[in-house]
Amino acid sequence: MPTRELQQHLHDLHQQLANSTPLDDADKAALVGVMNDIQTRLNNEIAPGAETSLLDNIELTIDRFELSHPTLANSLRTITQLLSNIGI
Repeated sequence: MPTRELQQHLHDLHQQLANSTPLDDADKAALVGVMNDIQTRLNNEIAPGAETSLLDNIELTIDRFELSHPTLANSLRTITQLLSNIGI
């Protein structure tokens, strides 16, 4: 169940990205990169032990969007919590 919920939040994040205030190229690349990393982890294609790096990258992205795109930052926080709930 948490994985399904996580997939839904990733889908919602993609929708927010498509409909949000325009992001500059660097911000968009950072967000897309984190979303791809999360999806890779969900597909079990990430090396064991790399979860720390994934969570660090998500946290850095949250910090990046905290002021400029708070809705995106909140969505990433939710995703981080869901990852934690499934043991990542």
